[in-house]
Amino acid sequence: MKSLIVVSLTAVISLYCNKAISQPIAASTEARSAVQTVESFDRSKPNAKPSTAGSRQDRSWEEQGKATTGETISLSLDSIQIAQRSLGVAKPPGYFFQYRIGPDMIYGMTLCNGEFSTSRTGDRYGQPITPKSEANQRMLDRVCNYRVTKAQAIASSPVQMGPEGKTICTIKSDRDITLYGQDGEWFYTDACRKIGMIHSSQIRM
Repeated sequence: MKSLIVVSLTAVISLYCNKAISQPIAASTEARSAVQTVESFDRSKPNAKPSTAGSRQDRSWEEQGKATTGETISLSLDSIQIAQRSLGVAKPPGYFFQYRIGPDMIYGMTLCNGEFSTSRTGDRYGQPITPKSEANQRMLDRVCNYRVTKAQAIASSPVQMGPEGKTICTIKSDRDITLYGQDGEWFYTDACRKIGMIHSSQIRM
């Protein structure tokens, strides 16, 4: 009888221990599953803000080389836009652009004269500076040539100060002209020895 009680007691203790051990194992498995689910959800969020690394892989960003600090300089090709104040001024035109040095976003402006100015906010720009590295120089060259292309202007095409601006000159015969960028259906050109705009219907690309 005593032997039977001991065996029964041993079985109960064994059952209790096995149950106690299996519960944390099950809980641990559920925790790992929950973590994996959260991580997967974060990666698949449609409205999640892209990381800096992800932004750098965007096709509009192009690496230019290393700054003097050793950090990578990347230029946003999509950000390169001609400065409106270039209208009516003899070339070269000025361009606004954005670039990164490492993780820092910087706004830039150049008159394509070998110098550029920078701004942290895109409002007030500092004094012009010259490139301090080959990457800076490469960036400026890219900015000043990225939008430049050739086209043929049709005879009697007017070149204006803007879509609603006065006519700077009229192109008298079909000839090749240089374009420096586009704003909607209008292209910037120096066909009149000053930066003006010509409508897309007046050119052949």
